[in-house]
Amino acid sequence: MNLKTTTRLPAEGFEQDTKDTARVKLLGRRGENSTFLEAFGLDSMFYYNLSSNYSNNTIHEAEIGLAHLEVEDDIVYIVRDRPLFFRNMSGEVTDLIRPCIFTNTTVQNQSLQFLACAHVPSSVGELLAKDNCVIVSHEDFLPAAVQIEDNSILARVSGKLQSITFKELADRLNEYSK
Repeated sequence: MNLKTTTRLPAEGFEQDTKDTARVKLLGRRGENSTFLEAFGLDSMFYYNLSSNYSNNTIHEAEIGLAHLEVEDDIVYIVRDRPLFFRNMSGEVTDLIRPCIFTNTTVQNQSLQFLACAHVPSSVGELLAKDNCVIVSHEDFLPAAVQIEDNSILARVSGKLQSITFKELADRLNEYSK
């Protein structure tokens, strides 16, 4: 899966999946924002920011990492592939080995609200989250990363730069020669 960034920043409520701690169930858009499915589709990885917020929108805790989407029984889930770091309410940041569990508890007499947003990478290094990646652009001023698979090349197919295998290239060349 390629890493995608977007200017259409999705924001949705979420709740922790009870069967799989790496997944959170998306509850739908917040305001005029797009959904994660609209922004990223099912074939891309992206940076996420999951946060628990007080009712006055102050962040209680937040987790940032890499994820992809899955749909099961018409429910969209964020699957956290690589949680990167966690920020507590004091602003302290720690590296993560596994995803945090977001539970609906009351903190300081306030119930928490859970918000999932896309995280915009702040450096080129964040785009190189996987090995053998090349930074590309599919939209003006919006970098993305394409992972070059084994035995493949970087090609522009239908207006998009992507990794295609030698077999796929041969098949496409055969189509053009007919």
